[in-house]
Amino acid sequence: MLREQTHRMQCSMMYNDLDPELMRARQKTMALTTAYAQGYSQSPAKREALLVKILGKI
Repeated sequence: MLREQTHRMQCSMMYNDLDPELMRARQKTMALTTAYAQGYSQSPAKREALLVKILGKI
């Protein structure tokens, strides 16, 4: 279902913002971006690893 909702978003189609999988993905991304923002004192390698989890590649 996540792929379907993501595809619909990318095609500018109506999608279900309250889809449970989409909500979980959003929560995961929020947690990762928070960890990245709070990790300014961590090594660059650890921060880059978080970016890869968020973006897929950098």
